[in-house]
Amino acid sequence: MLIERKVQIEAIKTKSYMAGKADGVVMFTQGHYIVYVPEKDCLIDISKIGGLRKEFVEKYNANEVEKLLKPIGKTRKMLLYAGRIVRLFENKETGERIWIDKKYAKKFEDCRPYLADIAEWGRFIVFKRGEKIVGLVLPVEVSEDAEK
Repeated sequence: MLIERKVQIEAIKTKSYMAGKADGVVMFTQGHYIVYVPEKDCLIDISKIGGLRKEFVEKYNANEVEKLLKPIGKTRKMLLYAGRIVRLFENKETGERIWIDKKYAKKFEDCRPYLADIAEWGRFIVFKRGEKIVGLVLPVEVSEDAEK
């Protein structure tokens, strides 16, 4: 089952998600990741779910995020850090690196990762299936000492 369907089921079951809508796309988040669902494919009434702040919806809007994408690849390097397994994503050419929780990366296994950076909001990994942004995962801060 695609993450776009799973997130809607989880939103109903757990009631721990928030949702917002911009440019015909519904955004679901529980704080660590965002899933983008085309409004026509959204099966639930998002007015019954906690709403996202307007500024958050504007900054993480799929059309705005699309403009920030840079190539990045998934590496085989993982760490057990702060009680969770984190995976390294890296751009070999620029040396840009970002760690994300493996549990969240796994939700987007069938997607291609990209790096995005919103200056005042930070860097994160964006996942695309084909030409469509499917999700976004926030990073885990890993100290350089932990990498050794």
